Amino acid sequence: MDDSPTFDSSPLSLRDKRTALGLPAANIADDVSVVNLPRGPLAKSIAKVRNSLSVWGFVDQGVVSIASFAAAAIVGRACGSIELGIYTLAVRIFWLAAGIPNALIWMPYTSRAPRMNRTRQKYFLGSATVHLLLIVLGIATVLVGVAIVPLLGLSDKQWLLPMCLALIPFSTLMLLREHLRRYLLAHMQTASLLKVDVPIAACQLLILAGLAWTQKLSAVSALLGMAVGCGWGVLWVALHRDRFRVASRRVAAHWGHNFQFGKWLLVVSIAWLVSDASYYWLVESFHGLTAMGQFSAAAITVMLFNPVLLTVQNLSRSVLSNSYAQGGSKELREKTMRGSGAVVVGFGVLFVGLAISGGTLVELAFGDEFAGLGAIVASLCLGMYLQVCFVPIEAGLTALQDGKGMLAGSLLRLALILASGIPLIAWYGAIGVGFAMAIGSFGAGMLQWKFFHRRCPRAD
Repeated sequence: MDDSPTFDSSPLSLRDKRTALGLPAANIADDVSVVNLPRGPLAKSIAKVRNSLSVWGFVDQGVVSIASFAAAAIVGRACGSIELGIYTLAVRIFWLAAGIPNALIWMPYTSRAPRMNRTRQKYFLGSATVHLLLIVLGIATVLVGVAIVPLLGLSDKQWLLPMCLALIPFSTLMLLREHLRRYLLAHMQTASLLKVDVPIAACQLLILAGLAWTQKLSAVSALLGMAVGCGWGVLWVALHRDRFRVASRRVAAHWGHNFQFGKWLLVVSIAWLVSDASYYWLVESFHGLTAMGQFSAAAITVMLFNPVLLTVQNLSRSVLSNSYAQGGSKELREKTMRGSGAVVVGFGVLFVGLAISGGTLVELAFGDEFAGLGAIVASLCLGMYLQVCFVPIEAGLTALQDGKGMLAGSLLRLALILASGIPLIAWYGAIGVGFAMAIGSFGAGMLQWKFFHRRCPRAD
């Protein structure tokens, strides 16, 4: 049964009638137009349903993040700090690559698809899937090039070649899985999301546990095992292929429209992810692989709140985009401010607790080799907290499709992180990462708030 919601209560347009009859499009530009959301009692009913589904969104993200944490813990306990460092760096590189489809596909889809009727959504999703496959091909080509071409300063890193080769299947299948997740999140289909993520998480952990038990686990085999575990997502897409429709002219039209917004988000995503990945490279460059492995264990422990953080991030984009479509700037500002207050208070309590107990948690999860990392955990909690505080503001800019404001904030964040992070990490090691994060996140957040306030000024 197709459980995708329909938000368009208006009669079919001429474009939709022609599509339903199998006739050619009268105007290809209509593919990227949007419809108005219903207002009044129906809109309130939809909002209530979405609020209840948001709870299950938190549950699903909990499954994903706990599985990710457990996978890293298995690698750390079975293989030690060096292999954990390589594995974690590979995962960060994957998320760096994922910034491309995030900007050019997923965020534009999240912003626009809820305002389309079901027929247009299917074509929009089909086009987005074609775009993703092309991006996956490009990423695989780059990874092969990095693996086989000797690069300045990397020729002595013997672990780089096998890591890059393992990243090709890992990135391909993980991107397909994330594509499916972002589609389901955009439409708040959390029941289907759980049916995808729970089997994948279970399969991934069973594979890693089996590799560890047979003493065949390494950073490379862990990446391959995680990729194999994503196979259920591919099967799910095949079983629900009726949700996708592809038309060559629409693929080009959708790409052109998404690029108008996504070109800003691409730089935003890359800037954010380069800054996050730079921590690992800087720690490894100044203090070696062992130090990077210990930092990775502390960082993964701080990510215990990732279920809440990522759900707030993803759902806030969907909720605020729909709120803006329903109530305009006034409702967008109201919900953004309310969300910001809840984030500041709620995450403040969570991160203070983690800063106090984090060192013990790292040792319990990863073993005695990772003891004495409490100070690193505390500094990372400070950096993560300031980063999370401005998530609703960034989501509000996404709803407004204010790519320039998001770009300005991300570039400032990257500049502040590099300017402060290089000396701080060189002098204080991994403890300096948290302070660099705090400096960069606060500066970027205040600048993005300025852009948001300009677009959604407070009503007098």
